[in-house]
Amino acid sequence: MAALLILAVVAACASPAKQEIRAARTAAQEGRLEEAWERYEAALALEPSHETALAERQALGWQLVQGVLAEANRLAGEPPTAAGLSEAIVYLDAAQRWDLTGDGLASARSGYQEALSQIDAANQARAAQARLALDTGRLELAAEEIAAIRETDPASAELAELDAEHARALERRVEASLSSGDIPGARQALRQLESMPGQAARAEPLRRKFAAAELDWLRARVEDDMAVDRYYTAYLRILDSGREAELSDLVATLRRRGGEFYLGQAQSRIARGETARAYLEAVKGLELAPHHPALFGVHRDARDAQLQQLQTYIAVPTFATPRNQPELGAQFSDALISYLFRVLPYGINIVEREKIDLLIREQDRGFAELGDVLDVDLIISGNVSLMKIDRQDSEQEGIARARIGERQEPNPAYEVAYRAAARQSGGNVDPDKLPPSTITVPIYENIRYEKGSVTIKGFATVAARIFSTQQAAIVYAQEFNARYGATDSFQDEVDSAGIEGDPLELPTETEIVESLRNELVEQVAAVIEEYFEARHRTFLKEARYRLSRREPEQAMEPLAAGFLYTVQAKIPSDDPDLIGLRDLILAETERRFLPGSRPGEEASAGTEEEQP
Repeated sequence: MAALLILAVVAACASPAKQEIRAARTAAQEGRLEEAWERYEAALALEPSHETALAERQALGWQLVQGVLAEANRLAGEPPTAAGLSEAIVYLDAAQRWDLTGDGLASARSGYQEALSQIDAANQARAAQARLALDTGRLELAAEEIAAIRETDPASAELAELDAEHARALERRVEASLSSGDIPGARQALRQLESMPGQAARAEPLRRKFAAAELDWLRARVEDDMAVDRYYTAYLRILDSGREAELSDLVATLRRRGGEFYLGQAQSRIARGETARAYLEAVKGLELAPHHPALFGVHRDARDAQLQQLQTYIAVPTFATPRNQPELGAQFSDALISYLFRVLPYGINIVEREKIDLLIREQDRGFAELGDVLDVDLIISGNVSLMKIDRQDSEQEGIARARIGERQEPNPAYEVAYRAAARQSGGNVDPDKLPPSTITVPIYENIRYEKGSVTIKGFATVAARIFSTQQAAIVYAQEFNARYGATDSFQDEVDSAGIEGDPLELPTETEIVESLRNELVEQVAAVIEEYFEARHRTFLKEARYRLSRREPEQAMEPLAAGFLYTVQAKIPSDDPDLIGLRDLILAETERRFLPGSRPGEEASAGTEEEQP
């Protein structure tokens, strides 16, 4: 009877509702929140008023709602799009059953709906603006408005009609540009039309018509360019069009004539001492006629003259040091020189330190005079004011009880056993039945050993100055600091006590000094590197400054130096400053030609001192 009562109690404790609750808790702990929700729902279906199930389901619902809000926010996008907002709203609606309070998701849904309405209203306004722009010929503005609609609502019903209207407007622009001879305008409009999805068929007839018109236009423009000796401009015009193969005869002509013309220009400029302009003319000529032997020679001579302009020399004398550490100065200067050799850009040369020190010792010159004697642009000087290493030892003595041996002692148990056996046997004792007469006793001793830790700290300070010989002044001065710290523990080995040894592993003073010196070298070198950073950018800025002062001939020096630097330093062709240099060179060297530069020919119209 008692057993049956126990079974009934157990069955009551394991009711179906409680089993579902336990399963729900397990699922929630394992991150299966939706399954946990279903388990709570099952428990409440069995016992609708079960307080535990009601409370835990409500807490789980809040947790699910937070996850839904985060996912809806992700779906909406940043910035939000119409498609994303619509998807987020559908997702919120599907999760309403978890929002038991009724206000957890409603606010978010209302916000998404409002944002969706705003996007729709804004796109309606954009569509109206786009149509107005198309009607008034402002196709670029129309394209921007249509792109904004597509970005925020790719499924907008307005897009198909707007695209069709835009395509028709581009088609009309291509036709009008071709009729007026505006080939660049026609090319731009045609490319826009070709880039639109689904417009290949509409663009094909225009493409054929444009191709024929472009060839005629290119021939006419190239002939015009060659008539005023702008051969390089004509060459680039053909390259940009991609029609070299169809205009091969014209390309051959402008290569031949252009090579001869730029050769004459370069030779005339060299004769006048204008090696910068000569170099730029030779570069253009050699690009047109790369196998022209005379051009190769004049290009080489002009380039060599410009290479000298690219060379900058810096001097790094021995840094001053404290009297008790005289070797630090030479070590620091040599380390700095070695580092600069590795990191400085092309054209920066460093004078031998020994030569500088000798001049300083023998002639006692100031930096300005020293710069003139050495023909250097910068002098990097300074002093190593501190290079110190402190060591802190923390030692203590340890005591270990160690077994150092053993000895034999009488066995008390033997004496007891012997007496007892003697009494029982009347003195006739069998020794084999007795314990050993002696026992082995270990011998211990307290052994002292050393243990502790050592901390090493290094400090170094260097003051550096950059002296510009051109400005005859210090242009930079700064103090640099370096620190080093390391700590390690140690202890003696006591093998007999099972104590392992821990050797001291710290860098030597020489290694610490080298580490401090290297850190300071990198700091000083970074300042010098920054001084020479992007040299072609500096040349470009100087050229622009000269042009702003209406000094075009003076601008040739930095233009030539900057371009040659990009060649020598292998600057990538897409570098924005290199592109800026090339654009300025083209703009400034395709005019103001010297007259009579072609053998046997009079100066053409393009050789006037000023060209538009």
